[in-house]
Amino acid sequence: MQGDVRRARCVRLAKRSRPHAEDSAIIGNGALHGATGGTLLVCGRAGDRSAVRNSGATAVVEGVGLHACAYMTAGTVAIVGEASHKFGSSMTGGTLYLLRTQVGMLNTDYLTFSDLRDVHVRELRALLNAHLRSTDSDCARRLLCGNNIGRQFVRCTSREGDWL
Repeated sequence: MQGDVRRARCVRLAKRSRPHAEDSAIIGNGALHGATGGTLLVCGRAGDRSAVRNSGATAVVEGVGLHACAYMTAGTVAIVGEASHKFGSSMTGGTLYLLRTQVGMLNTDYLTFSDLRDVHVRELRALLNAHLRSTDSDCARRLLCGNNIGRQFVRCTSREGDWL
């Protein structure tokens, strides 16, 4: 895992708003734009163009808007909710974890996806555990309760220059 989750930045709604956290965009458009490191754990959705040009940050968010992770060159982003259109356009590096139900939102001109191997399941589980500890996310709690993270998610990576 690239970022140090012990020093993560966490974003969440007030306790009284929590039942709707995963349905609310709580960080704005362009969050993590050009990030070179660090960890961001968001108990809620990110706006459009989140993690664009990410070149080293680690993030867990509960949904993303349009064009998320475009031009990403490094880092790790786990989207544990809905993803909008054009996800991962022009991505040349890094790793994305995406719910299998959201694969239709991938820009397959640039990305390929695969089932998780044991090492990826461990990495994703560690991210979700950090997300739960730091944000008290209901979404992370639900995902971690089952023992099927490896079947619920896919790992998305660049097509490694096939499109150049």
